[in-house]
Amino acid sequence: MGSFMSRPFIGILMIATGNGMRTVAARGVAGSGIVLDPKKAREDLSPWTSMAGGMIKDAMDETEIHTKKEIVKIRCRNCTELNDEFAKFCNNCGEKL
Repeated sequence: MGSFMSRPFIGILMIATGNGMRTVAARGVAGSGIVLDPKKAREDLSPWTSMAGGMIKDAMDETEIHTKKEIVKIRCRNCTELNDEFAKFCNNCGEKL
């Protein structure tokens, strides 16, 4: 009877061990939570991060939305040339802006 009851427990233990090993193999040591190193975890999870968009910083790095800066130009009244926002004189005709 003892052998009969121990087989399910051993099977459950083997399933849990196999799932743990599969997680470490798929995500790497840092990605599975065994090693608490954020830089290494980011490297281990990079394929899943780009697919699911899980880590905000990595998703933002893939886009250029946050790096674009609005460019403001001022038109000269004299020659209608576009000049930089903080220019005091026109680059084309030299007229005061």
